[in-house]
Amino acid sequence: AISALVWLLVGAACLPLIIVRSPALSNSINSCFSDLGVKQLSPGAAIALVTVAELFGFVIPFGTIAWCTWRMWHSLREGPTALQDAGEKRKALRMVLMCSAVFFICFTPYHINFPFFMMVIENVIRDCALHRSTLRFHPISLCLASLNCCLDPVLYYFMTSEFQAQLLRHGCVALRTRLPPRRSS
Repeated sequence: AISALVWLLVGAACLPLIIVRSPALSNSINSCFSDLGVKQLSPGAAIALVTVAELFGFVIPFGTIAWCTWRMWHSLREGPTALQDAGEKRKALRMVLMCSAVFFICFTPYHINFPFFMMVIENVIRDCALHRSTLRFHPISLCLASLNCCLDPVLYYFMTSEFQAQLLRHGCVALRTRLPPRRSS
């Protein structure tokens, strides 16, 4: 129920971004999302859109992920319990840190560029160099943001012990030195 509520809230928060982008405003028939035209907004609507998008699309999720990562790090740094050994905790900590890093690397560039992009679209920024660099960086930042949905599953797959064990069985010497030693059960 909580997950469904979160999905609904995120979907509702994304609606304004979809509504202001339109293929009818584009210069070509075939357009990618990054090439779609953006409707002119009133200054108040543009500020509200950027504020809501940045707060609910990045600042709050990033703060939540950072806080949860910090709490998990402290929890996993405590001494091993009877149910967990140090190796399992180290692997869990590495997974948490990697997921946080992927989120930060993928979404930070887009969310830094987004306010500038909206200011360019709304003709607030008139400096030619900043205007050009913002528009050139926009599709790159969108690609990085989209890459997150590909990197997370790949990360989960490659960090599993089953994958690492299979690599070791097939004699991948280069990885043997980098992977933590396996304990036999």
